[in-house]
Amino acid sequence: MKHNAILRIILWSVVIVLLLGILGSVLLGSAVFKMYKSSSVAATPTVETKEADYIIDAPKESILVPQNTEASTPAQVNTQDDVTTVPAAGIREMEINWVSGNILIQTADVAEIQITESGAANADCEMQVQTKGEKLSIAFSKGTEKFLGFGLHGELSKDLTITVPQNWECQDLEIDVASAKVDVQNLTVWDLEFNGASGECNFTDCTVDSLDVNTASGDVYFTGRLRDFDCEAASASVYAKLSNVPEEMDLETMSGLMDITLPEDAGFTVSMESMKASFTSEFDTTTQGNRYVCGNGQCKISVESMSGEVILRKG
Repeated sequence: MKHNAILRIILWSVVIVLLLGILGSVLLGSAVFKMYKSSSVAATPTVETKEADYIIDAPKESILVPQNTEASTPAQVNTQDDVTTVPAAGIREMEINWVSGNILIQTADVAEIQITESGAANADCEMQVQTKGEKLSIAFSKGTEKFLGFGLHGELSKDLTITVPQNWECQDLEIDVASAKVDVQNLTVWDLEFNGASGECNFTDCTVDSLDVNTASGDVYFTGRLRDFDCEAASASVYAKLSNVPEEMDLETMSGLMDITLPEDAGFTVSMESMKASFTSEFDTTTQGNRYVCGNGQCKISVESMSGEVILRKG
């Protein structure tokens, strides 16, 4: 993600204008969101910075231990009393496409993955749950095209609750939302991708190996452990309170706030590429041009910003 900062800023500006225009006139559906997502990842030349001699390039090691990945019986979707259940043993991937409302993903003392929704006005508005191999897909409705344009049907906002077993570990979780508010609690995920327009997202006490966040104006909150953090934000603010020192963080913002809390013994190297962004650190650092080094400089933090703010706090 070592992109040219000015080009990224222009792209983000276009994205914000498009998103606000769409949100003001029609309900954002999954197809509209995919347009937003693809607009934010254009390839640009990379910028390489020579690292200090004493910075250690250690091999990346996952903070998670691999689970048994032997083939399992295909999961079957069952619905009874407005609760859809899927055997957790057959699911290792989950994809959620939601428009507006509230999404809660939580762990509990249950044997299967339980999925419920509230707010669907009729059958056309009901969510769609499907499984393919080891992947579970949850969509806002069975006919998303009926919610686009000016011929809207049913309620524009629904709530989704997903409850998984306490010891369930997700290999790949993707959450795509428009204006929905997302709350993820006590989840263990290898690769987690969140794409949002204006919806706020909270990750509470989660353990994530690789976290990829793309957001326009919806703030993101994270507490827990992670190894790799990749974040692109326009005007959104990102707050992360980490109980471990990650290996790498790549932060891009136009005018948002990046507020990161690290353990007291953290060593890091911050590389700044910005026009008038500010950097504040509660850690003692040495300055080398546009780079700030603390301790052994182990955690690599890359920042690209126009007028945003980056704060590093001691946990």
